[in-house]
Amino acid sequence: MHLRENIPLQVIVRFSWKSVVFLTVWSSTVAYLYLVLQLPINITYLPLGTIGIAAAFMVGFRNNASYDRYWEARKVWGAVVNDSRTWATQVLSFVTPNHEKELDGQRISQLHRELIYRQIAWVHALCFHLRRLEKWDALAPFLNPKELTWLKDRKNKPTQLLRVQAERLGELSSKGFFDSFRHIAMARTVGTLYDSQGKCERIKETPFPRQYAESSRILVWIFVLLMPFGFVEDFGWLTIPFGVLAGEAFVAMEAVGELTEHPFDFLDTDVPMLALGRTIEIDLREMLDESSLPEPVKPIDNVLL
Repeated sequence: MHLRENIPLQVIVRFSWKSVVFLTVWSSTVAYLYLVLQLPINITYLPLGTIGIAAAFMVGFRNNASYDRYWEARKVWGAVVNDSRTWATQVLSFVTPNHEKELDGQRISQLHRELIYRQIAWVHALCFHLRRLEKWDALAPFLNPKELTWLKDRKNKPTQLLRVQAERLGELSSKGFFDSFRHIAMARTVGTLYDSQGKCERIKETPFPRQYAESSRILVWIFVLLMPFGFVEDFGWLTIPFGVLAGEAFVAMEAVGELTEHPFDFLDTDVPMLALGRTIEIDLREMLDESSLPEPVKPIDNVLL
């Protein structure tokens, strides 16, 4: 996620130099064929304008739909942040000593730490799962070695962590650490976390409809390639800069839509899941009154990952 209001020039150049070079060569070729070789290749504005209107509609539709995907992904991760805080609050408030057995404060603190650390592990595991990152050893500080070894053999690791969390709730409830009403409330929170994970997986696994994406791309490039033929009669050699500027505007809009439709890849335009996961970790560990907390994720070149 870009943090600056204005994208740096070097990013724009890196993003668009290939298309600018191609459009320059193409516009120059058309101008040379018409002005030097005097080939009758010019066309009128009427068909060009009709194609341009269609291309603009398709690009606008695609970009709106792509942004909707990104914004939904961001809202889901906002819910993950809130539900994680809710979970930690429930653990600290609901998991209390069993009055029928003598349990000291240290034992209760260990249970709090186990349940909250497993939630932190789930958040990081969800990020790795969505970005296809094999960084499961990074979960070692939050899980015991046996649980981590078991988890590495599972296909959908976030799902299995929530399953373990739910089973652990059942064990604690049966031992009298909280009553059935509190058990239901905590189980409901686990359910909302499952719901958020499912929404993320739906966005990740369901690509933007290719019939819209390909139609938009084809129309844009037909329009961009035809533009110099419409400019060359009136603008002469100025067809080159005007063709590049007008063409790059459409190509850039098309490329922005393509990038935005993938909110969970490791791109500059993604939802900053690493940063959000670190925020959750800091908040939850602070709830445990820990003093040695990690630093928030720092942006790299004004990009937060």
